[in-house]
Amino acid sequence: NTSRGRGRSRVSVVAAANDAEVVFSVDTARGCLRDGADNFALNGLVERGCGKFIQEDARRWLGRQERARLAKPEGFRPLDLVVCDPPVFSSVKEGGRFSVSREWSALAGAVAALLSPTGVALFANNHRGGDHTRYRDELRERFSVVDDLRPPLDFPLLPDQPRDVRAFWCRSGS
Repeated sequence: NTSRGRGRSRVSVVAAANDAEVVFSVDTARGCLRDGADNFALNGLVERGCGKFIQEDARRWLGRQERARLAKPEGFRPLDLVVCDPPVFSSVKEGGRFSVSREWSALAGAVAALLSPTGVALFANNHRGGDHTRYRDELRERFSVVDDLRPPLDFPLLPDQPRDVRAFWCRSGS
């Protein structure tokens, strides 16, 4: 695939190029969404109409999806793949202050509630001062399988140094 900009929009392109029915890209950053839309265009995916670029706090979007699931469970289509890569800290007008350490557990619960029985989720964060074990254990409370992924080559795990990046592959089924 052809892409520019941040990695999150690349994941959306790969999903769409591999026949995902719908790809939701949710972010408060207009630039990230613009990169995603540009990447869909570069890869000839706009015509499929499967790309949805939503400028919103992901916490609100997840909450709205959960309310829809509870209101009409028979009509709700669970998610097959979720990539949750929140910022360490942010502040947005509508969503207030965000701290990945404070919100991690709620994000994990919200994603787990929306995932299909065979769904998978990739959780990542770059909270250098964060407690890796705590992040993993909170995911394990909500998912049947949580695999600790190796850090990327450009962020190696160094002895006696905190992790720069952590990533977890989570499955809802066994």
